This record gives sequence, structure tokens and C-alpha cells, in this order.
Amino acid sequence: MPAITFKAPADYTQAEYLKLLSGWENELPKSQDKKDIAVVGAGISGLLCGWLLQRAGHRVRIYEANNIPGGRVKTMRDGFTSGLYAEAGAMRIPAKHKLTLGLTKQFGLSTWNFRNSCDQTFLHFSNKKTPRTRIKTEKLGPLGMFGLAKNDPAYEQVADQIFLLCLNNFIKRKCDLPDSFNVDEINENSSSPDDLKKYHQIRAALDVLSLREFLKDEAYLTREKKIETKLSATAQDFVVLIENLESLLSTSMTAVLDDLLALGSSEYKQIAGGMDLLPRKLAEEVSGFTEYNQRVVAVDTNDKLRSDRVYVELENRATGNKSTRKFDLIVYAIPFTGLRHIRTNGFTDFAKNRAIRQLHYDNACKVVLEFSEPFWDEEKITGGSTITDFPIRRIVYPIKEQHGKNGRCVLLASYTWGADSLRWSALKPHDRIRHALSDVAQVHGTTYEELAPKCVGGMSHTWDQDEFASGAFALFEPYQLGDLFTDVWRPSGLSHYCGEHTSLKHGWIEGAVESALRCASEICSRVASDPSLTEKHEASKGPQFA
Repeated sequence: MPAITFKAPADYTQAEYLKLLSGWENELPKSQDKKDIAVVGAGISGLLCGWLLQRAGHRVRIYEANNIPGGRVKTMRDGFTSGLYAEAGAMRIPAKHKLTLGLTKQFGLSTWNFRNSCDQTFLHFSNKKTPRTRIKTEKLGPLGMFGLAKNDPAYEQVADQIFLLCLNNFIKRKCDLPDSFNVDEINENSSSPDDLKKYHQIRAALDVLSLREFLKDEAYLTREKKIETKLSATAQDFVVLIENLESLLSTSMTAVLDDLLALGSSEYKQIAGGMDLLPRKLAEEVSGFTEYNQRVVAVDTNDKLRSDRVYVELENRATGNKSTRKFDLIVYAIPFTGLRHIRTNGFTDFAKNRAIRQLHYDNACKVVLEFSEPFWDEEKITGGSTITDFPIRRIVYPIKEQHGKNGRCVLLASYTWGADSLRWSALKPHDRIRHALSDVAQVHGTTYEELAPKCVGGMSHTWDQDEFASGAFALFEPYQLGDLFTDVWRPSGLSHYCGEHTSLKHGWIEGAVESALRCASEICSRVASDPSLTEKHEASKGPQFA
């Protein structure tokens, strides 16, 4: 049978993904050969990939080391009263993420709006509050937040637009785009070849820079690199603080752009009752072939593609019993941080192993407090977030629908990433609650003693201490898009890979859904073309730019 070329994530359009999701049985490559397939992990990508493969007629077993489905879509419930809950992981869905919203609708789940911004929130730096409305409309110099000199080129720039102005100028300069270009016109979900070519060209150009390098060497207020329009060190400090980018200074600018595109959505949704309702609905569809508390400890594969297949060694975390199962193919739907702890005997793919070792993961920590009443109502805050230079860094406020019937409510008192989050990880859980409450009190102009009686409890979750995740999400460092990404997603021997880290949307449910559709589709194409699973197939490298 002829070899095939596996499509790269960048080779798909959103329209193609939507067609696969809505008409899977009609779109999948047909084959009379059915295979035994192991799926490791019952997060969104593993559940969906397993469900799609089962619907294609394959014999699927999903193994999850935890006792619940969902992976990093995790809703904290047990530590709160009155049916309240908080999200340890994914908490919002941009309106442009149509696959995730499509699944939500398919399973009959209701959604609420997620207010990503609120004009009544503020920035709190150096013990000074500045309303967001001023940041959006006033020039940086007159704001007086950082003592900017009047001859500073950023003095007369609208504060909220400085970073985007510098980014636009870099992209126009590097990619030879017209002066009218604006990041807002990038449409990563377009089906237009020209739009997608521009999008991938821009991502490739940004791949070689960290955020710190961009600010130091490439941040100019004009298209041309003129010394008199270079962003000053003081203005750079302002940018990373106002945009909450300080913990991402070593991150690839490609990852920064990806977040800007997702967070630039004008509308967001959240699943009413908790984000974990989505994986729970998916889990119901695959309940007949999913095993929980089953930790995969070793996998024997045969890279030479002989008749020997995949042997999976399991350990039941509840009983300690060990067993070995045989399969034709295996899908790893877990983060590479977790895959590193599985012994993969006979696996000799050097480039894949390098990608598994080197792909960068970032941490995130959330500290959530339950209050007897929403004290922030006094400031007319509903939704949105406040940014501060205190250790809590970001406070995220609930909307009215999230309040309990007795007036109680939960507040995401601290949401941190990267190095900021590691400082919280080092604390004991009860100390996280105490320190977060103290910071929230100061930010809101009160004292710990005055606010503490209104706080009736709290919970926290830090992903670097999660036994099976060991990190919150994949986040490219410079050059990892060009040097690693093909080896991150591509199949190797009898092993296939899905999860947000194998997609173009790191850290989002949408990326997990896209990866599941790609992975299930590539397996069905492979079986249809090569029923004996003995051919060596190529992997597309996606769009290439010098």
C-alpha cells in the first residue's frame, strides 16, 4: 500500500476541523480493518480521540491514572459551601473557539458570559490605584504612574496601545507588510490561503525572539528602527506590568502572539455549573471502555514495524495490581511532562525523545477565597480583573450568575503563571489563603483584620504539584516552533500523540479538541492506507518560511 503524509496542525483550517467534528462518520477514511488502540489519558483530547476512534469501529481502551476524567479541565467543588465552585484549570472559552462551543452545545450544556474586562477594575502598582478607563484612554506620560520623562517617545502614546504599536511595527518591518497592517486583522481561523500564509509567516518571524529580546532590541514606536522612537526601559517596565507579561519574559514571542489572538476575542463563554461538565459528558460516551486509577508505567513498542505490536504495562493505583495488555497502536493524550515518567522500551526515535524532553511547560497557580458577601460590589465590579504588583498579581471577579443563593460567592484572589506561581507553590495551602487574603485587602483599600471575618474559606491549586500534569500548559521558548514542533505532534512508529501541546493553541480546550480530531483522522487514514501497519509514513512540516 502507498505511504501517506500525515497532515500537520498548520495544514488544517477551522472549517476542516468543524466538518470533521460535525460529520465524523461521513468524513473519516473508510476501512474494513479495525485495530486495538490504547489511549493514555482521559483529558479532553484523550476522551474525544477515543470516542472518535470507537465510532470509526476500532476497539479502544482509555486508561486514566486519576479517578476522574478531565485532566487540566478541573473544577474545585468540595472545599466550598452552597454549591459554589471554582476552576483550577480552564475557565473561559473565546467566542472564536467554535469547536469547544460546538461540543458544549452538542452535549446540551448551558453557558454564561465570561466578562474578561470591567471598566470598574483597576491597576494597582506601587500602592496606587489607576482605573482601567484611564489606561484605555489617557496618554502614558500624564498618567504619572512611572515618572516618565517628557522627552520619552512613549510619553504621548495612549497607555493601553503601546505594546500593540511596537508589535505591529515589528511585524510590518520583518514580514514586509503594508503600513496599514494591524495585529487585529490576523485571522488564525480563516480558510483563506492568503490569510493563513500571513498568519504562519508572522508566527515564524516571532519564533526567534523571547519577549525580553523583543522589548530590548525590537520594540519601536515607528516602523523604522530609529533611536529616537525606541521604547525606553521605563516604558518597557510599564508594558510588562500593565499587560501582566512579567512572568513571560523568557517566553517565545510566538506564544505571546498566540495568547494575544485568543485573549483579543470580544466575547467569552463559560459553562454554567462548571467547566468540568464538558469532560464529564464526554466521559459518559466512552464509559464502557475507560478504566480509571490505571497508571501506565511502561510501554513496549517496536519501531521496526514488525508484526509485534504495542505492550502496555498497567498498575492499578487503588489495588496495586499489575497487568499487561497488547494493542496495535497507542495514543499518548497526556502532557510530555507526564510521558517522561512512562518507560518506553524499544522506542529509539531520537528527535521525538528530544521534543519530549525539551518542550517547555509553564506553571499556573490559583488561590480562591469564599466570602459571605461580594464586598467588591461596593466598587460596582462585576467580572473582569485587577492587576497588581503584589504577589497575587491578578484578581479575577465573578459575575452575578456565579453567586450562591445565600449571597456567598468565590473570588479568584490570585492567578499567577511562571516564576510568580512558583512562589505560591512553595507555600503550604493554608498559607496561600492567608497571604492572598492579605494582598486582596490591601489592593481594595482595607485591612486583613477588616476583611478576614467576611472570608469563610478557600482553596488553591498549583499545577506543578499535580501528580499527573507536572505543569499547566505547553508554552514555547524561542526557536521551539521551528526546531521542535514537528517532532512534538508527529506519529512515531506505532505511537500517535494528541493534547493541547500538539496543537497551535497551547493552553486552550480548543487546542485539545483540534489535536483529537487530527490524531483520530491520521489513525483512520493510516489504517485505510496501510492495514498491516508496516509502512513508514511521512509527516508534513506545514508552511515553511526562511
